This record gives sequence, structure tokens and C-alpha cells, in this order.
Amino acid sequence: MADTLRISPDELRASARAADHLADDNDSEISGALKQTRTAADALSAWSLGGRLTATAADWESGLKGLQSRIRASARDLRSTADSTDSTESHVAQSMRAVLG
Repeated sequence: MADTLRISPDELRASARAADHLADDNDSEISGALKQTRTAADALSAWSLGGRLTATAADWESGLKGLQSRIRASARDLRSTADSTDSTESHVAQSMRAVLG
């Protein structure tokens, strides 16, 4: 087994696009689930369950929005890594041309 991992910048960018897509696609599902939970909580406000549902919606929102944020940050990091790899390879190629003439 090789000691190095080789991933092309194009593959990193494709993974970044997939992560962006995942975060964006879940926006409406997350909003819908939170809205429905809050609606149920409002309908049950006279019961202790209503307060618990409100707290649950707040917890879910924090967790789900945090997950989306981490997925988006991962996408940015993947793109940054791809760009850095391209830049490094370009710099190495220029240096080699300068040395080898």
C-alpha cells in the first residue's frame, strides 16, 4: 500500500460541488421540518408538550444549521486545497523549467 494519497484537484472541486449541493438541497427540508415543529408547538402551547416542542425545534435548528455550516466550510476547504495544489504544481513546473532550461 502506498504511503501517499493522490487526489486530483478536479476531484477535490467535484467533491466541493457535491458538498455545496448537499447543503443547499437540505435548506428547504430543514426549514420545513422546523416550521412544522413550531406550528405543532404553537397548537399545543397550553400543554407542557408545546414548550418541549419549541425547545426541540430550537435544538434541531442549532444542530442542523451547524451541520450545514460545517458542510459548506468543508466545500470551501476542498476548493482551497484544489487551488493550492494547482498553484504548487504550477510553481514547481516553472522552477523545473528554469533549472532545466
